[in-house]
Amino acid sequence: MADLIPITPNTINHHEKKTKGRRSIAIKKIEDSSASVVSFCKRRLGLFNKASELSILCGVQIALIIFSHAGKKPYSFGHPSVESLVGQFFAQEKSNANFPSKGNLDLNLTPSKCAMIQKLCAELTQIKDQVKIAEKRGDELNRMRDARKTENWWMKPLNNMNLSELKECKKAMKELEAMIPSSEISLDLAL
Repeated sequence: MADLIPITPNTINHHEKKTKGRRSIAIKKIEDSSASVVSFCKRRLGLFNKASELSILCGVQIALIIFSHAGKKPYSFGHPSVESLVGQFFAQEKSNANFPSKGNLDLNLTPSKCAMIQKLCAELTQIKDQVKIAEKRGDELNRMRDARKTENWWMKPLNNMNLSELKECKKAMKELEAMIPSSEISLDLAL
């Protein structure tokens, strides 16, 4: 039998952790340039992952352009592509050139217009609720129709039934026969 070596603190190799691990940090500029570069690389990938998830989950088009801390190298992510979305953005900006900038856009909503918008929103909500109710009622009617199809199983010709349906039919007839009092069965047989 092999000799067992007792485990003591001296027999276990102690390795100091090389990273700081996952922890919350204050949101402020990182002064150490190497730590700043590392944080930029890690967070850039996380940002691209979130942008990808957003485009998949919500079905949106998204473009993300990030320049490195030195401003030398651009990193980009786009769905469907950065080029198409940037082109779409600039085309829209050119068509809106005659309008005031979005920061200075004044919609001139009077109280009557606000009231009308609120009324239309309420109507829309009411119509959506009615559609949901109608869909539920339709589902209920479909279930009832399907149930009625199975209610009249005895009307279905025996030649059109498969083996499992015939067995179910026989079982149901035996259950029905068991529910009828024996005196009534004997009367029917006498006729």
